[in-house]
Amino acid sequence: MGLNLDLKSSMEDCLRAPGRTTAGLLAPVVAEEVTRRPLMVSSFDPAALQLLRAAAPRVPLGLLTWHGFPVDMAAAACAHMDVEVLALHVGSLAAGGQIDPGVLARLLSRLHRCGRQLLVWCPQTAGSPWSAPGWPRPARAGQPGCTGHPDPADVVHRWAARRRAGEPPGRLHLAGFEVDGSGMQLDQYDPLAKGLGLQYVLRGRFRDIWLHDTPATGFGCDFLQDTVVDAVLAERCGRQDDGEQPGGAGIGIGIGGWGTTELLTVTACTARGNGTNGIFVELEQQMWPPPRGIRITACHVEDNRFGISGWGADGLVVTGRTVIGNHEAGFDISAQGTAGMAGRGGMVVNCIIDGNRRDGIGIGNTPGPYTISGSRISANGRYGYWQHPLSEGHQGPAVDLVLDGNSIRDNGLDGIRVDAGLDHCAFTRNRIRNNGRRAAPATSWAGPASPTASPR
Repeated sequence: MGLNLDLKSSMEDCLRAPGRTTAGLLAPVVAEEVTRRPLMVSSFDPAALQLLRAAAPRVPLGLLTWHGFPVDMAAAACAHMDVEVLALHVGSLAAGGQIDPGVLARLLSRLHRCGRQLLVWCPQTAGSPWSAPGWPRPARAGQPGCTGHPDPADVVHRWAARRRAGEPPGRLHLAGFEVDGSGMQLDQYDPLAKGLGLQYVLRGRFRDIWLHDTPATGFGCDFLQDTVVDAVLAERCGRQDDGEQPGGAGIGIGIGGWGTTELLTVTACTARGNGTNGIFVELEQQMWPPPRGIRITACHVEDNRFGISGWGADGLVVTGRTVIGNHEAGFDISAQGTAGMAGRGGMVVNCIIDGNRRDGIGIGNTPGPYTISGSRISANGRYGYWQHPLSEGHQGPAVDLVLDGNSIRDNGLDGIRVDAGLDHCAFTRNRIRNNGRRAAPATSWAGPASPTASPR
C-alpha cells in the first residue's frame, strides 16, 4: 500500500539544528521506508522539503499550497524546488466554487512538460462542493444526501477534461483502491452514476481497482490512448439499469475520439454479475471511423446480461478469456451501441465460451470480416454460434467471416445457426458434436380417468 506523509513543521523547529527538526528526524525513516513501499512526503514548508531532498534524495516530494495560491507561482516553485508533485488547493483553480477547465488544462500541460505531477486537495464544506461548469457534482457512497441526489456523478469524481489545443491529460496512474457504490440511491437511473468516469486519457494506467454496486457502469471511461486497464474487478455494477438502458456495465469503454488508431489493452480483468455487459467497447459517434488497436486479453466474464460486446471497433482482438454463465450471449458483435455500428475486422482466439444461458456467440449486422478460431463453444442454452439480423446497422450480407478450428459441442439447439446473409465465408475444421440436446423432461400425472404420460 502506498503512503503519503503530510509533514507539518513545528514552531520550535526554528530553534533546532536542521537534523533535529521535524523534517530532519523524518528523513532517515522515509529513506528506509521508500525501499519497501511507494511513498511520498508533502508539506507546506519549502525549507522542510529542501532538507528532505538533501537527506533522502530517493523520496518523492510534494509541495502543498493553500487556498487561492497563484497557479503560476506554484508551478514555477514546484519545478525549481525539484519536487515531483504540486499539491494544489482546489481554490487556486476555481472562482466562486467553479473549476475553470481551461486553467486546469494549461496547468497540466506545463507540469507534464517539466516532468511534474498534479495533486488537487479539496476540503469540502457542507453546501459548497467544488465543481466545474457543466460537470455533475461528486457523490460518494454513504455520504449524507446521496439518496435521491438530483444530479448524480461518479462515486469517484468524474474528470471529463477534453483534448484542447493538442494537450490531452496524460500519464495518469490509478491503482490499488476500492469504489463502493452501494450507498448511492437515485430517484431514477442515470448513466453518469458510475464508479469511475474519465475521458481523453493519454498513457493511462489503471491497475488493481475494485468497483462494485454502482447504479450505472463501474469502470466507465472513454477515449483511452496508449492505455492499459489491468486487474480491474467490476461486480454488481449497473444495479439500477433495467437491462435496456445505456451503460450499466462492469467495464464500458467509449471509443473513436482519437481517430483511426486507439491503442488500448484490457487485461486480466473480471466482470461478474453486472446489469448489462461484462465488458463492452462502443463507437460513440456514427460519423467517426471505427478505430483499430483495441485488445481484450485474459479476462473472466460471468453472470452478466451480455459477456463481451464489440459495438463499432475495427480489429478488436479478444484472446484467452473465459466467458461463462451470461444471460443473452457470451460474445456479442452487433449494432446495438450508441452509434448503431457493429464491430468488424476482429478476432476471437483461444477462448472458453461455456454455459451461457442463451447463445455462446451472437453476431448481427456486421459487414465483416471477423474470425473466430481455436475456441471451445460449449453447453450454451440455445445456439453455440448464431448469425442473425437486426434492424440497426449494416443490412447487407456479412463478408469474409471465418469460423475455424473450434470445438462446438453440447449446446442446447444448433451448434451453428445462420439466419442472416453471408458472402465469401468459411466454416472449416470445426469439431461439431452432441448439439441439439435440449428437451423437456418426462412428465406424468394421475387422477380419476386421467392418462399417464411417460417416455417410450
